[in-house]
Amino acid sequence: MFMKNKDKKIKEVSLGHLVKAYAWPLRKIIFVLIFVTLLGNFLSAARPIVLAGIMNIMIEQKQLDTSPAKPSGKFLDLNNIGHKVLDVISGYSHSKWDSLLILAGIFILLEIISAFFQYGGFLLASYIETQALKLIQTDIIKHLLSLNMSFFNHQKTGDLMSRIMQDAKSTANGIGPTIRGLFYHTILIILYSSYLLSTNVLLTVVAVVLILFQFGLTEIIKRPTRSTIRKMLDKTSDLSNMLHETFTSMRVIKSFGCENYELGKLQKGINASVKAEIKTNVVKHVQEPTRSILDAFAMIGIILIAAQQVLIGNLTIQGFALFIFVGGLLVQPINGLAVTVSWWQSLLASYTRIYQIFQNKPQVVDGKLVKNNFSKNIKIDGVSFSYGNANVLDNISFEVKKGEIVAIVGPSGAGKSTLVDLILRLYDPTGGVIYIDGMRLGELSHVEYRRIFGVVPQQNILFNDTVKNNILYGRFDLTDDDVIRAAKIANADEFIMQLPDGYNTLVGERGVLLSGGQCQRIAIARAVVAKPQILIFDEATSSLDTDSEKQVQTAIDRVLEGSTAIAIAHRLSTILHADKIVVLSQGKIEAIGKHQELLKISPTYLRLYNLQFEMGKMQPEKQDD
Repeated sequence: MFMKNKDKKIKEVSLGHLVKAYAWPLRKIIFVLIFVTLLGNFLSAARPIVLAGIMNIMIEQKQLDTSPAKPSGKFLDLNNIGHKVLDVISGYSHSKWDSLLILAGIFILLEIISAFFQYGGFLLASYIETQALKLIQTDIIKHLLSLNMSFFNHQKTGDLMSRIMQDAKSTANGIGPTIRGLFYHTILIILYSSYLLSTNVLLTVVAVVLILFQFGLTEIIKRPTRSTIRKMLDKTSDLSNMLHETFTSMRVIKSFGCENYELGKLQKGINASVKAEIKTNVVKHVQEPTRSILDAFAMIGIILIAAQQVLIGNLTIQGFALFIFVGGLLVQPINGLAVTVSWWQSLLASYTRIYQIFQNKPQVVDGKLVKNNFSKNIKIDGVSFSYGNANVLDNISFEVKKGEIVAIVGPSGAGKSTLVDLILRLYDPTGGVIYIDGMRLGELSHVEYRRIFGVVPQQNILFNDTVKNNILYGRFDLTDDDVIRAAKIANADEFIMQLPDGYNTLVGERGVLLSGGQCQRIAIARAVVAKPQILIFDEATSSLDTDSEKQVQTAIDRVLEGSTAIAIAHRLSTILHADKIVVLSQGKIEAIGKHQELLKISPTYLRLYNLQFEMGKMQPEKQDD
């Protein structure tokens, strides 16, 4: 199950992981984004300088500058910067009208170039989003594939899909805007604040105090945002899981006439998801009107203080007008920074759910030694295994020699499939050791070791692909001749050739377009296509009807000739001639021997035999097909 760390700890760890894993690999394009953003910022920040020159011409024309402030000598002082601008362009104009046209042209040019850089910034941010999404989804899938089976036994498929698709997209979509917004708005705040400080310190201090007060109140209002977003994502994940379960169980739903029941469940899930989203929107969107109200209070406060400064001669009318203009410009990046923080909150809420996946570490650690052949035996030595406090296998010991067919039988829950999973090293035993040719499984590379085996599972797992690709699965370097050979061995070539497109026929999701027996024979072909050195059959005929069972059993008998095999048997008739039969009962080995011997020494085997052969009235030899 996902680790239940406290939110604070998750936030601290996930933030560092997020930057290291997904921002740093994109650092080159991020640096370009920052550079483009800075250029656009400086061009935007130059607009008040141009407007100062225009206002200076207008004020002098109307002779309104009746209360000049003392020159401060600061370049960015809005009281006097208009004069400096006019001095710069004086050599290019012969009249005030010429000066106005030049300044107007410069202002428009600044806007155009600034808009160009802004557009470039948006494109770069979007590119970062798409690349980050690719990295995040790839890492999630790669990590999930590295986890052992016990993790997936406790997870909902819909929840994992939601984290891979929705949470990954929400995280990636937040990275670009957050990086751009952080630099864009912060630099503009610094530049615009420099104007204000150079013009009137008192007025700037008042403005900063009011803005900080506004920002603080906004942050208090935003505190519930992250938790409500996470709850909304959880509800969305629950709905996704319900939908997945519904669509994959459609045959059962219709067979039992439960359409209305499932509709009711889904409506409850939809209602819960909608309710959570409404709550999130209420919390999230209350920020904007709150900021507008606080903006109004801040603006009127600044205007009153500015008027007082004009009256006492510390601020010119031009400086006052430009101060209000720049102050208005300053509000936008401040609000933008608040929105960026909101983006960051949403990003962290989504990434926390992703990071919970990364906190689950593989319990089956890959070894370094390569083992790709089988020459002597597999030895199970005192192996025990438990799920939590539930003991599944206890002190299991036996040997599978090369060329032997070893059957494992026992009642449901005896640990048969778990034992095979341990041999395949899908899990590690909690006690004891498994050896192959004298080498401990824990020392071996998973991939190479498992290629020794050909596995036919109890459940027919086929992919929504062609028959050919399903047979070649994991062995795509093999040829069409290998595929046909395997299909013939599996007694599948005849029905495959009758399909609409033969070996290129799509089998549908989980092989839904084929019968159970056909799926199982394709699974057998997949197991033998690469000529594996050890075959494993996990109750391969347990869910088939009589005719399909005969077809599949014929294929199995053909495959087993001269092979090393481990067979979990549900029907004893399929393993009567095994070289060795291991009888499991309540997680322990009750007996090991051949059929006739076990009838005498194993109560469990005798009971299974009597149940299947009608208390001994049916002769097993007649069931040998």
